[in-house]
Amino acid sequence: DNMIVVDKEISLKEFKTFYDRLENEKAINILKYSNEMLPEIVERAIYRKKPFTETKTELKDTIIWLTYSQFAETNKLNDCILLTSNVSDFCDAEKIKKNIFEIHADLQNDSKRFRVYKSPKELIQNEKEKLQFISQRFESWLLEQDFSNPFVLKLLQNTFEEQIRQQIESEYEKYNLDDIFKGEDYYLDGYVSAGYVDITEVDEIVIDVFNEECIVSGIVYVSCDVEGYQYNSVRDKGEDRHSYFGELSNVGIFTFSFCYDKDGIPRSLNLDDFEIVD
Repeated sequence: DNMIVVDKEISLKEFKTFYDRLENEKAINILKYSNEMLPEIVERAIYRKKPFTETKTELKDTIIWLTYSQFAETNKLNDCILLTSNVSDFCDAEKIKKNIFEIHADLQNDSKRFRVYKSPKELIQNEKEKLQFISQRFESWLLEQDFSNPFVLKLLQNTFEEQIRQQIESEYEKYNLDDIFKGEDYYLDGYVSAGYVDITEVDEIVIDVFNEECIVSGIVYVSCDVEGYQYNSVRDKGEDRHSYFGELSNVGIFTFSFCYDKDGIPRSLNLDDFEIVD
């Protein structure tokens, strides 16, 4: 009954209007790619140079990186930030394993001016002194807020339940049957599917202020019913390739962040670092 229907055409028009206004106010500068990049893009594609890889053809990432890096070098810019969740294409793989996000050495041949952040939360927390601006009115409003665990949990449940459910489903698609049901004597070949999801708890809440809004971040615990399906190697003709194996409940955690301001409507949820804890 409370489902909100979003009109695609209206949303796209509002999106364009919003960014047109920011560009007209010179709050942002939208960079245009150059056709002169084509030879360089083709060479990187052929020789699988970053951000191309052996297994992925990242044409869009290559255009973005070359546009940004050339602009930064031409204008000799400092304090350049690359904000992307797609760190695997832009960063050094071995350093990612150590939770260090640094522009890949191949890409540093283009520019050494960029630092990488994979979420808005990390950007705000590490660059808050340079980005900080807060009005007295917003500061007064902020002091009146009670960002307790129950309050933040309710915001997540009421606003982002569907997004969290979809993310949980996507995360469990990465697991196989043996990862979740852990066969003791032999390997369980098959897949799992996420079912009922319940957002149960939040912890480690941190509030960071950026201009006239704040970034709420922390850890969220999500309970999920998981169904397992085992590969049926001795099936008769016409039978399904997989048969129902069983069901269990898991608890997983995400780190999360979202924007919140005086309108009282959370937006721009970011979920990272999923881990099964039970």
